[in-house]
Amino acid sequence: MVGEESLQRRLQQVLTMKLRHAIEQVEASDVFKQFQKENPGYYLAHVFHTSGKGEVTQVGYYNPDKDRVVVFDVSATIQQQPEDEVFKEHPAVNKLDLGQVKIDLEQALKTADELHQKKHAAELITQKIIILQNLNGLVYNITHVTRTFNIFNIKIDAVTGEVLSEHTQSILGLQG
Repeated sequence: MVGEESLQRRLQQVLTMKLRHAIEQVEASDVFKQFQKENPGYYLAHVFHTSGKGEVTQVGYYNPDKDRVVVFDVSATIQQQPEDEVFKEHPAVNKLDLGQVKIDLEQALKTADELHQKKHAAELITQKIIILQNLNGLVYNITHVTRTFNIFNIKIDAVTGEVLSEHTQSILGLQG
């Protein structure tokens, strides 16, 4: 069991580095610099990462005047996606200020994993979806997708580490 805990801890450390590094990679890229030069008014809004099969890392920038988002895919190269409509639960998309994040992703993932084990120990996680965003406060929005097609969503305050909300539902129940 110690080996598995050590592996989990290492994976969490890698993800923490990956999110910050993704932003640095995007903002240092020629693609982003050209975009920023041609499109003033966009600010960092979120970092998105999926782990498991088909790993994806994206960094999103929002323009409040246009109410549009532009996402950059982070892989061997930085690729800009077309400007798109914003999916939002709140009226505004707030700026993501990494300087205010006090809880690193490693701790947030540990909290989410512990809560998952406490409430859903029999549910094996096949994928983790992580979004760092500002929802009227900095939040790690972590979703575990399980082998039985359930999703377990946990929102953790990125400043205090407090669990703000959690809920479980079946992916099958999301179908219209």
